[in-house]
This record gives sequence, structure tokens and C-alpha cells, in this order.
Amino acid sequence: ASRCIPFLVCIECSNIDADSEDDDSGTETSKYTEDQLIRVFKWYGSILKNLDAVLTSRTETIDKNQDIYVTQSLLLESFSKSAIECHNRTFSSTILSSLKKALAKATSAASSLAFLHPKSLWAMRGAAAIVKALDIIDPGVKINDKSNEMFHTLASNLAESNHFMRMYTLEILDSFPKRPFVTDHADIDLADDLEEEPSYRPKPTGKGSKSTGD
Repeated sequence: ASRCIPFLVCIECSNIDADSEDDDSGTETSKYTEDQLIRVFKWYGSILKNLDAVLTSRTETIDKNQDIYVTQSLLLESFSKSAIECHNRTFSSTILSSLKKALAKATSAASSLAFLHPKSLWAMRGAAAIVKALDIIDPGVKINDKSNEMFHTLASNLAESNHFMRMYTLEILDSFPKRPFVTDHADIDLADDLEEEPSYRPKPTGKGSKSTGD
């Protein structure tokens, strides 16, 4: 079902503009379509919020929570596709307002998912999908404002053998501001490497004389 919704949203968004060009009957149809799309985004927001609450309240191992975070990841990806298509195809302020409210909830859920299950490919896939949606719909907004914590949590994924794990992780980390190589010059001890131990220097010898050893 989560994979079918983006396709249906795409069709409905396309119908809004077509219906608005018709007569009174078209206006009525357009209003009905708007209401349906708003219901879809409210449903997304509600489900994602509930799943996030359940996932953060559980203390079981990752295996016990797999059904929850896999479902959440599928919904995040589905929402991302629906939101992007709707954003690109409709100019209705009412629909776009509902979309952004749902996007805020999806962003919070994606951030929690990435922190709770950083080693899950499903979690990285869902979070990366929301990063893509944010980049298109609300440029400049990040998945969270904890870039340092996110980097330290996900950095080890870049050494994973799974190509998709590395790819999704890079997409998430790349959305944050670039990190400088040196963050605080005050932490560098410039005199540390200056105190070298005296090295052995052999005594100069004349031509034909024997060289001295240790």
C-alpha cells in the first residue's frame, strides 16, 4: 500500500490543475481532490508520529523492533515520493501547508530512526528519503540540528561493505554543513613535535681512516 500511495497522489495532483480549468463542476471536483490529498498527508503525519512514539518507548533489541522500523522506513520513503510529486505538481496553498506539516513530523521520525538504528539499512534508506524531500521542498532545512552527533553516529557506516549502506549514509551526512578538518586550533600543541630526541651523528673521519661505529 505504501508503494501505491505516491502513484495515486501523483494522479490526484495532476487532476487538480486540469479540474480547475473546467466550469463549476470542475471547481467542485478540485475541492474534493484537495480534501483527499490533505487527508493523505494527515494520515502520513499521524502514522509516522505514532510509530516514532512506539519505537522510542521500546527497550527491546533491534531484532524485536524490526517490524516497527522497517514499516516506518517504508512509510518515510513513500511519504517522500508523495510529497515531492505533490510539491512539483500543485500550487494549492492549502495542500502545500498540509504537506509541510506532515514533512515536519516525518523529519522528526527520520532523525529518531537514524539515531536509534544507525546500523540498519532500512533506517538509512528512510532517513535518506526525507533528506531528499527536504532538499526539494524546504531547502536549507536539515534532518536535525545535531550534525556532530549524527556524524559520530553514522561515520562508521562509511566503512561498511554494503554499497547502499554507504550511499544512504553519505546522502544523510552530505546534507549537513561541511565539517572543517580542524575544529579548534586551541587544542593543537604546536610544541609537541619540536622536542626531538638527539639523533646519532657519526664523527667525521679523514680520508683513508677507519670510521667509528656505535
